Amino acid sequence: MRSRDLCKLGQLYLNQGKWNGKQIVSQRWIKQSTQAHHSNSDYGYHWQRISLNNHFGFFASGFGLQKIFVFPKLDLVVVMTQQHYETMPEGEKWAKQFLTKLLATIAN
Repeated sequence: MRSRDLCKLGQLYLNQGKWNGKQIVSQRWIKQSTQAHHSNSDYGYHWQRISLNNHFGFFASGFGLQKIFVFPKLDLVVVMTQQHYETMPEGEKWAKQFLTKLLATIAN
């Protein structure tokens, strides 16, 4: 998938399943899939819950550090991609730092 396609998926979740004003995924599914389903984790149905700088959101993560972050109260979708699998740990650290700084900037 291209980054713009990942962003569309994030936007669909941000809009509670609506695309161009039409409900194409039920709000119930959006809510269910982003809720924690195990008592010891924040993992839903392929979405993981996250809180950065006191902003709640959720994200999907794919192979090679492809990520879709959704922060509903900020009306924000962020897509990050990475290709070089050998640097994934470093990329994970960089992505979290970037996202933390971005949220701090937006919130102010």
